[in-house]
Amino acid sequence: MRKTAFISTLFILSILLSGCIIVSSNKTHPPQQECPKPPQTNATIAEINAARGLHTDSARLEIYEAIAKRPNLSPEERIHLIEESKLNLHTDSARKQVLLILVNNHPPVVQPAPNQEVTGTLPPLAGPESDVAPNETVSEE
Repeated sequence: MRKTAFISTLFILSILLSGCIIVSSNKTHPPQQECPKPPQTNATIAEINAARGLHTDSARLEIYEAIAKRPNLSPEERIHLIEESKLNLHTDSARKQVLLILVNNHPPVVQPAPNQEVTGTLPPLAGPESDVAPNETVSEE
C-alpha cells in the first residue's frame, strides 16, 4: 500500500514538474469587429431568407422578383438574393428572370465631369492635327 502511494505521488509530481506549459491564448489574432448593418439591409436579407420557406417555386420567384426590382439594393443584398435564387429556384428560367431584373435594375454609375481647370490648361496637341482643341473630338474619315 505504501509503495503504491509513493508511486502515485511520484507520478503526479512528475506530471506537475515536467516543465510543459500549455498556453491557450488568442492574442495572435485580434478580434474582428463587424460594422453593424443598416436595419433596411437586415430586413431585406430576412425577407429573402423567409422566401426560402415558401412551398412553391412560383411563390419564391414572385418574392425574389419583387425584391430584385427594389431601387438601391446594397451589394450584400444583391449577392444574397443571387445565392438564394440559385439554391431555391429549381428552373433555370426562373433563376435567369431574377438575374435579369437585378442586372437591369442596377443603379447607373455617375462619372464625375472632367475638371475644366485641368483640361483648359493642356498644351495644344503636337502633330498634323495641332489645331484641334483638347476638348474636341477627332473623327476619322
